[in-house]
Amino acid sequence: MSAESLQLAWRCPSCQSPLAASERQWLCENNHCFDISRQGHVNLLLAHHKRSKNPGDAKAMLQARRRFLQRGFYQPLARAMAELIGEQAAPGASSRTLLDAGCGEGYYLRELDEQLPGSWHFGGFDIAKDAVLMAAKSNRQHEYVCASSKNIPLEDASVDVVVSVFSPLQFDEIERIVRPGGALLVVGPGPGHLLEIKRAIYSEVRSYAETKSPESFESMASKSLEYSAGIHDSEAWQDVLAMTPFAHHGSAAAKTELLASPPPLLTCDFTLALYRKPGDEK
Repeated sequence: MSAESLQLAWRCPSCQSPLAASERQWLCENNHCFDISRQGHVNLLLAHHKRSKNPGDAKAMLQARRRFLQRGFYQPLARAMAELIGEQAAPGASSRTLLDAGCGEGYYLRELDEQLPGSWHFGGFDIAKDAVLMAAKSNRQHEYVCASSKNIPLEDASVDVVVSVFSPLQFDEIERIVRPGGALLVVGPGPGHLLEIKRAIYSEVRSYAETKSPESFESMASKSLEYSAGIHDSEAWQDVLAMTPFAHHGSAAAKTELLASPPPLLTCDFTLALYRKPGDEK
């Protein structure tokens, strides 16, 4: 990897100086060095930015999510994301940068890479080391780093589009890294999302918390997407439970019963909100 091969403007988490890439490391002008792993990702998460030894989603949860997503159950969501970004966020642009904030194992970046027209440079970060390792291994052309949403290691005003799918956001950090005229796409659960599971394992079904919106951004477009996915084997249902917080909540007996006799359809319900950072694009 050469210095010019870095497509996103990553910065050093220690001193905030720009990072350049050598064959085996990313380094800054103050000689802070960060090794490139065999899988291709870089760890920019400093020890004092972690609340635990291994923060973020566990490996088993990530593996279950990958198996589920690879079956195409959320592909309509990926298409809807690509349509909003392509139509609203960067019409006619010759080249853009896109960051997945809380990228998980990289599914949405892989889908957007296939579906977005024109020239795009993709990068993502996640606080879970196993997530970033899986994402980097699945696509060596994308730039993946281990980092926290509270300290995103990117230069100010350096990203055209940020996407966030079911991930917590620090809007002050998003505002800092998005260019004037750039966009933020936030995806959250709709009221009916995974309703069949909630009805089965909870005595009281509660609505999801409303997805927050950034006060400093302007609303560009919003969309609701709801459909029923036919899930016909027990392994897929096991993955649904394992990849979500349902793995650690709800009645264990009810989950066992659900897996023994699952419903034929699962409601997938999403909200998509696209925002624009005020200002003229450079």
